[in-house]
Amino acid sequence: MQSPLFALGQRWLSETEPELGLGIVADLDHRTVTLEFRSCEQQRRYARLQAPLSRIVFSAGDSITTLHGDELIVIEVLEVGDTVVYHAHLAEDVTETIKLPESLISDTLALNKPLERLFSGQIDAAQWFYLRCHTLANLGDIEKTPVLGLCSGRTDLIPHQLYIASEVASRHAPRVMLADEVGLGKTIEAGLILQQQLVSGLASRVLIIVPDALLNQWLVEMLRRFSLHFSIYDEERCGEILEAMAEDPDSGRNPFLEEQLVLTSVDLFHRQPAWYEFARQGEWDLCIVDEAHHLRDEPAPAQLRGRQRTDYSMVKRIAESSRGILLLTATPEQMGQENHFALLQLLDPHRFTDYESYHREQGDYHALAGTINAVLGESALTQAQIDTLTSVLGRHHDAKATAQLLAPLQSSGEVRRDGRDRLVRTLLDQHGTGRILFRNTRKSLTGFPKREVHAYPLSLPEAYEALRAERPNALETHLKPEMAYISASALLDEEALEQRLPWTSVDPRVRWLVDFLQNRRGEKVLLICAQDTTAVSLEKYLRVNAGIRSSVFHRNMDLLDRDRAAAYFAGSESSAQILVCSEIGSEGRNFQFCRHLVLFDLPLNPDLLEQRIGRLDRIGQQHTIQIHVPVFTGSAQEGLFQWYQKALNAFEAVAPAAYRVYRQYEEALQSRLLNPAFESAAFTAFLQDAHALNEQLNRELEQGRDRLLEINSFNKERAAELVAQIRDFEKDCTPEDFMKEVFDVCGIHYEHNADDSYIIQPTEEMIVPAFPGLPDEGLTATFARQLSLHREDVHFLTWQHPMVRGAIDLVLDSPQGGAAVSLLSRADAGKVGLDDEDFVIEVTYRIMATAPKHLQMSRYLPATSLRYTLVPEDQESGSRSVSLDPVRQRLRFIDKHDASSLVSEHQARIVDLLRKGEARAQAEMALKVSQASNTMLKTQTAEIKRLVALKQVNPNVRESELEFLKEQTLQLHQAINQASIELLAVHVIFRD
Repeated sequence: MQSPLFALGQRWLSETEPELGLGIVADLDHRTVTLEFRSCEQQRRYARLQAPLSRIVFSAGDSITTLHGDELIVIEVLEVGDTVVYHAHLAEDVTETIKLPESLISDTLALNKPLERLFSGQIDAAQWFYLRCHTLANLGDIEKTPVLGLCSGRTDLIPHQLYIASEVASRHAPRVMLADEVGLGKTIEAGLILQQQLVSGLASRVLIIVPDALLNQWLVEMLRRFSLHFSIYDEERCGEILEAMAEDPDSGRNPFLEEQLVLTSVDLFHRQPAWYEFARQGEWDLCIVDEAHHLRDEPAPAQLRGRQRTDYSMVKRIAESSRGILLLTATPEQMGQENHFALLQLLDPHRFTDYESYHREQGDYHALAGTINAVLGESALTQAQIDTLTSVLGRHHDAKATAQLLAPLQSSGEVRRDGRDRLVRTLLDQHGTGRILFRNTRKSLTGFPKREVHAYPLSLPEAYEALRAERPNALETHLKPEMAYISASALLDEEALEQRLPWTSVDPRVRWLVDFLQNRRGEKVLLICAQDTTAVSLEKYLRVNAGIRSSVFHRNMDLLDRDRAAAYFAGSESSAQILVCSEIGSEGRNFQFCRHLVLFDLPLNPDLLEQRIGRLDRIGQQHTIQIHVPVFTGSAQEGLFQWYQKALNAFEAVAPAAYRVYRQYEEALQSRLLNPAFESAAFTAFLQDAHALNEQLNRELEQGRDRLLEINSFNKERAAELVAQIRDFEKDCTPEDFMKEVFDVCGIHYEHNADDSYIIQPTEEMIVPAFPGLPDEGLTATFARQLSLHREDVHFLTWQHPMVRGAIDLVLDSPQGGAAVSLLSRADAGKVGLDDEDFVIEVTYRIMATAPKHLQMSRYLPATSLRYTLVPEDQESGSRSVSLDPVRQRLRFIDKHDASSLVSEHQARIVDLLRKGEARAQAEMALKVSQASNTMLKTQTAEIKRLVALKQVNPNVRESELEFLKEQTLQLHQAINQASIELLAVHVIFRD
């Protein structure tokens, strides 16, 4: 295949991304061509042989616009080498002519291609015209909503998650810490923030850093919940790229610049130091760090274990070079205040420079806890509380302003409530870390179920007893004896192995589990164990030996198999009674339709225990959670059960101080678990001591609750508004009708099932070579959020799903539907008042405003369609009030030859009528542009003033945020006022 002739300075249009405007050839080599799209500050590189580009050369008589905005009429086209120069005159002065190189043509020039198709015989059926119009109308609707990214994930509408995501995602380059308690959904919050930032254009390059063990979990979570395809950069990927780089060592290639969404781990940077430097230079808009509390600020050299840098120092340098950063951490109480301060330094090293000053400042706000509770209540404040408030407010307000803020608290009723709200908002504004730290606790939220625990004592089998005797100091053998049994079996010769029973036939927990399930037929049971091996062999025994419908979930399964397993468990008929999960395999999944949880073993880390219970203990759980724990009496399992039950009370309630207690008693606990004496007075005293510490820490946490931070982390009223806004949007603007119309027009088969899902399949009659996101075997999808949460094997089609976005692009980027011709019977013409007309024209224009995506132009001027029915009879405007709705379904298709003949016959009148329609569209556009510009200036100015005022009392407002808003306002004003009209589609309807 011969490649098109490209030359520097030529103008080309992207067929797949026409919204980029006119591109100019900026670079060439023997394989690729690079186009610069100056209007939106973007570049695209294409393979020369397969570039989806159209060469743009105008003809004599065409109207063109220069880079400076002058309108010209082309007189002659001159070829200069491989480029062209236009000899043209000013539109308003034919006597003044100029020669304009094509490189100086406006980058935002609109092209009326539908007319070219209409007059060249490239005519489509009316259904394509209407699909094109409906697509643009839908695009306008979805661009208007500020919650598009928040409602585009496979997530439940949890108020506190939506509130945090909304607050953070709206910021330029957010730098915040998410420190919710375990089980409240920090990963989902991060995903919602990420999705909203991507949708709004505030971010496009994203790096996620997680521990090695969580790479696949995050990959699956981002894909399954948010349809975001991240590239994992691990040892395998590094090897592949290094081989390619070896072929061209002088290329200066940075592999991290080749993908927009990258998922990696700090461990990779230790193993491959060069990749750390690549990542640091990755030009990230947003960096997300999970498990950030495990980062430690510069440990002693002995702790480096041969590493050149610490995890903390590596992340610190990446954070410095990233515009935005999200840290997902444990609560400050769990990680310790000094480590918490070190993480705050990652967010803003200029703000947090001195730990002692920070500690004093935070101490003052903790001292406010009791006072804030009194402010929020109805009782009068004490003088001490008033003094506390006066002291805190006095840092940023004079005596008069402070007195005005406090005066309403001495009143009652509406006056007090209004004054209270104003005071709390003021305190929130000046709160030390309130703008960059979000921490919700279960105590501050509602809707969680009760929990009950049941222990089932079992005798330790002889085989396990022997293993424990062989390995008295191996705690893992005591806590997970089946793994020790499996390891010992692997050392046997073939003959001995044949005579040895499998662990599932030895372990009494297996027999107990079979009886447990048979006594609860019809009830769903989730079982979690530590190891993949345990999960796989246990599920196989239940299914094959006990005849129990079961499914398994572990980290070595791919996404499709996991979704199938979850769907089999979630089904109502002929489905699995039990889902057997390994620790990692169950992460992030929602099983709240189930109320029975079996803990086949217990983890040492109390956070892991809470994560397990959190699979069921979620907002929306309708039943009391029943936790079932089989334990071997006299074993480490029994001791660990007593530790959780009697020392930490971690089964039946969330234990916020449990991790700190565990870390303080860790060595003593492990020593006692290895030496079973769980009925002794010494062990009882040990549990009592730990319980006392746990209670003490819980009291301290309660007394030191940062009520301002809690209020800042969750505004119940605002969260309710977000939920209502999303529900209204999903009700009024579902993609269901749109996608069915696309399927009908494109020849895609779909079948609606009773459970509100759809089976979608390609057919031989498809009129597109490939439909976006539709595999050859088809798929099952739904537009219903609740079904998507229960059926994870079903695609959740939102406006941001790749199939839906692909369908929108397919319609609007294709020329099909740009020009259509139909026939209207004489009788039907009479019904709509068109008895005397030879033809009418349905026409749709689009207001085009080209700007970089990060400006968020659509907030003020979304994709806007202007649709008219033009009637030749009206000599004034070319239009009058005519509705074709009563007869639209009876319009008749006309073959292309006859259609072209009719169009040619009436071409002059059609052109004249369209000219009047364009004039009408220009006038309406001017009005909408003026309204958009005024709204933008009003909104942006108010936000700038708000941040300026906030910065006076809260140093966490960065100067860069203000500068971004100011520059954004200037660029938006310029872009909005450069909007133009594009003819999207024209439909000529001739009377029969």
